[in-house]
Amino acid sequence: MTTSLTISKKELLIGKLVFNNGKEVFTDSEVLARECGVEHCSIKLLIKAHQEELNEVCELRFQIGTRDIKKSRKIVTQLDESQAIYLLMVMRGNETAKKFRITLIKQFKAQKKLLNRFVSQRGENSWQVVREISKKAQQKKTDVFKKFVEYAVDQGSGSPQWYYKLITNQENKALFPSEEKFLNTRDVMSEEQLIFQISTNQISEKALIDGMKQGMFYKDIFKLVGSRLETYAELVGNKPITTIDIKG
Repeated sequence: MTTSLTISKKELLIGKLVFNNGKEVFTDSEVLARECGVEHCSIKLLIKAHQEELNEVCELRFQIGTRDIKKSRKIVTQLDESQAIYLLMVMRGNETAKKFRITLIKQFKAQKKLLNRFVSQRGENSWQVVREISKKAQQKKTDVFKKFVEYAVDQGSGSPQWYYKLITNQENKALFPSEEKFLNTRDVMSEEQLIFQISTNQISEKALIDGMKQGMFYKDIFKLVGSRLETYAELVGNKPITTIDIKG
């Protein structure tokens, strides 16, 4: 028996080969197909042929994947470590699959270690307190940002839906560089990083307010935000978000 999920790849927290959503780690049929050099339909047939064995390990689940060539959503199968390794083992004659097993095992190990770190961190009272403060700082900036959107639209801007993401990207690029993508960067930050994140919110907020008070063109206000964030980063140094090390 299978269970249908209504989540999409964009909702996942971290990962390229093995995903970490803050609660569990897993890979999927799309990853196996890509890394083993076979069509996704071949992996789906393999899963169907071994469905009974796979369900004995863990109930198979589906999720919405990336768009295919026909621009429709693929339905991919979510796989835990045992299920993925089992499928790679039954792909006899595929040397790529054999080599990929080692990489996948290392990725699972690293992501499990990272998940344990997140769980432990979220359980610390001091982290929870700082996280709540950061949420309030974020909300205050959001209130100012709404005024900035109205300001920019009045000046003729036609793409206000991208502004918040643009400013957030400026903050992360300046202070919190990372090779990974996150659903919510603050959820994976350390206590120290959260404290600096509060400051970046305040800097962005002040730059937006100053720019609007001075009657600056909205595009120039973006530049003002970026300039102040870069200056702050030069003073305190950036705080890279270290996630996984597959060598471990």
